[in-house]
Amino acid sequence: MTLTHVLTQISIGGCTIPNRVARTAHATRIGGGVMSDDLIAYHERRARGGVG
Repeated sequence: MTLTHVLTQISIGGCTIPNRVARTAHATRIGGGVMSDDLIAYHERRARGGVG
């Protein structure tokens, strides 16, 4: 199988996404169910990893 579109950008509602790699929702247990600096940092690190 050739995955020719996975790393190409796509525009959705005026927002350009750099690739078509998605990260699904999941539980982390960071922050104990509330928004915390650690939880924000976790998501920032995931975003820097290249997920569109």
